[in-house]
Amino acid sequence: MPPEHDSLIQRRLRDLFAKRLGVEVPADGEGLVSGALIDSLALVELLFQIEEEFDVTVDVERLETEDLESLSGLERLIQRSAGREIAASS
Repeated sequence: MPPEHDSLIQRRLRDLFAKRLGVEVPADGEGLVSGALIDSLALVELLFQIEEEFDVTVDVERLETEDLESLSGLERLIQRSAGREIAASS
């Protein structure tokens, strides 16, 4: 069960990790790459799934390590890729 402090986007990301990638994200949402939860192949799949789930296009040339290390980093990446806040009703 996701922590109560997770945003809607972070809850959707947890669901994406669990259902589409078969990965359980730690309660703090940290260490996705450094904790070896996802490897390079899973990372490619994750970016594809994010584009599908959030209807964004990720600019891989602008990816930073911090974008991929935590749920909050992924949330910032999604918002940056969308160029706007994701609506809470999405």
